[in-house]
Amino acid sequence: MHRNYKKMETIGKLRAHREGVGVRAINSSVMKQSNRKMVLGWIHRRPISRAELSDRTQLTRASITQIVDELMAEGLVTETESIGRNKLGRRQTQLAIVRDALYLAGVNLSRVGYDLGIINLAGEVLWQVSGAIRDREVCTVLDEIAAQLKRAVQELEIPSERFYGVGVSTPGPLNRNSDTILNPPNFEAWHNVPVVQMLQARTGWNVRLANVSNAHALEELYFGIGREGVQNFILLRVDEGVGAGIVLGGRLFSGPKGQCPEIGHVSIDRSGPLCACGRRGCWEQYISFPAVLRGTPFTSWPQVMDSLGKNPAADALFQRVAADLAFELINIVNVFGLDKIILSGHFVYGGKRLADAVSRSMRDKCLWELGEAPVLPGRKIEKPRIAAMAAYHSLFSD
Repeated sequence: MHRNYKKMETIGKLRAHREGVGVRAINSSVMKQSNRKMVLGWIHRRPISRAELSDRTQLTRASITQIVDELMAEGLVTETESIGRNKLGRRQTQLAIVRDALYLAGVNLSRVGYDLGIINLAGEVLWQVSGAIRDREVCTVLDEIAAQLKRAVQELEIPSERFYGVGVSTPGPLNRNSDTILNPPNFEAWHNVPVVQMLQARTGWNVRLANVSNAHALEELYFGIGREGVQNFILLRVDEGVGAGIVLGGRLFSGPKGQCPEIGHVSIDRSGPLCACGRRGCWEQYISFPAVLRGTPFTSWPQVMDSLGKNPAADALFQRVAADLAFELINIVNVFGLDKIILSGHFVYGGKRLADAVSRSMRDKCLWELGEAPVLPGRKIEKPRIAAMAAYHSLFSD
């Protein structure tokens, strides 16, 4: 009995050793991929030298050299012009992303239609097309999308090894664990659709899914204020609904299932109007465009902005919207500790004027100093480029 126990103990130790080695090997592989993505992310922001990469990432010079050599061998990174000299007097060469090293597709699904496009690593939209969704079968729409994307990749003569994948953006809520569209209001035909699985089956490509507000926030991280060093911000999308993407510490904030913060469905009045989500007093019932324009003589936000200074009703509506935005954004800033707020969606039109008004309304009302212009106007961006960020993001983040 004693001998059997000793034998079992020895076998257990050997097994534990083997498993420990396996775990260490896996951890090493994960760490290597994480470091590689971190280095690629810094190079993506702007041309940067190897020495600065080491300082920024806290990786050794030897590690930086190995990672950069691999990225250059794969054609993802190239050397550009030399800059100042290092401590030894040698010229420092900068590194940059090769814009046409990889290509991605973007598929934006909305309640009325779809927008498709192909982009390169610089975010340039090389091809795009739109189509209808309303009153059409899901399978028919996805068949059409897959066929058009395949044709575009063929026409652009993109080699298969340089096509990275497809990003899909849709209204939320979503379940990223199952890559399924759940139950977005007014999007019933697409409820519980495993869109990633269905599109992968039709194309054979890697497909990633994101809430459109999260994808839009990622676009700002990679091509907007994120490149200026802002790492804590919210992108507020306001159109027929209200959505938001939040970036904290340079990373997209989401729930364990990849949920996007449903800011529009935060109730601000429990006795307020009934929302499509089933609750009362959701912020969406006050600040979405059906709500903003209801009972007014205006049919669009551009009409409101173009009437400012000439129509008292437009002036009053503008002031009400700015005050309503400021009221709830103060709460959001106080919860998340944000530095900047970006107003997007329909608010892009005349955005600077509205952003300045909201900034003034927020001044001295938050728990900490936000600076002179915490609220910024959004940019007009092609929808396929936003959608492609769902896949683009995986190049630079785990």
